[in-house]
Amino acid sequence: MTISTWIWILIPIALLIGLYIYAFRRFQKQKEQFDVQYNTYKETKEIFVLGKKIVRQPVREEGPFRFLKVKTYQVVARLMISQTIKGINRSMMHTMTFTLDKKEYQKIEPNRKYRVELAGNYIGKVFAPAPEKKEKKKGTEKEKGKEQAQEKKKKK
Repeated sequence: MTISTWIWILIPIALLIGLYIYAFRRFQKQKEQFDVQYNTYKETKEIFVLGKKIVRQPVREEGPFRFLKVKTYQVVARLMISQTIKGINRSMMHTMTFTLDKKEYQKIEPNRKYRVELAGNYIGKVFAPAPEKKEKKKGTEKEKGKEQAQEKKKKK
């Protein structure tokens, strides 16, 4: 092989490697910015999941990337928001759509309560399901007393 053939082979390889390094650094920088923003605004809340869905959305609304569709994982949930204004405490129930990654999406089941780490409309972590209140035991004390009395009569 001659030198000109090597040049035609090595230049495209060098361009591809350079493009890969540029893209890797750019995406790494975007991820670091997102992590800083997420860590600034994250808070732990309890939500009640109404439903979940997978949606294909464009990467950007404008430009050539509007034709590129990406899977996003979404959860529709109810969230209690409390705020204090001039000493008055107000609590409101909101239904919101949250986005999350695939790993956290698989942990969630509809019609259940979860403790999650939120930042805006993004769910970063799903903790174990929120502890549910203990259900009342079947029967009241009177009914239990009657059952015990009936058992004593049968023994006699």
